Amino acid sequence: MMSTQITPRRSFRFTIRAILIAVAFCAIGLAWFADRAKLQREHVAELEKSKATHNYEITVAGTPGIQLEMTLVTKPATIKREIVTVPYSVKFEAVRAAVWFETLPDGKSGGTGSSYTISFKKDGVRGAQCQGANGDKCQCGLHDL
Repeated sequence: MMSTQITPRRSFRFTIRAILIAVAFCAIGLAWFADRAKLQREHVAELEKSKATHNYEITVAGTPGIQLEMTLVTKPATIKREIVTVPYSVKFEAVRAAVWFETLPDGKSGGTGSSYTISFKKDGVRGAQCQGANGDKCQCGLHDL
């Protein structure tokens, strides 16, 4: 009797050619993803550079001594809150800006008959203006957001 030997068969057999083709496809896929990420980073950097800054000027004129609460918001993101006294003027640079004024409660903003005018300029061009008088509960918002 002759016995035949059965050799165990390998379940996975790959040729060098098949391995090289698989590696090539993986390399192409990874290169595509890396290139997309690079393009996105470049695009974000371009957008950041293209954001032009503007010169803003806020002027509060009127009866001297009036006090108003000012909230100034600019982009890039900053928030500034303070009590300002007429006459008041501030110049700054920002991509965009908004400002709100409110009279102080209980007549702390000034005497009877007091009045004020707030001007908001962007790049030297008057953008908005509002007026108020003491005794009025006045809120004034000027923006370029």
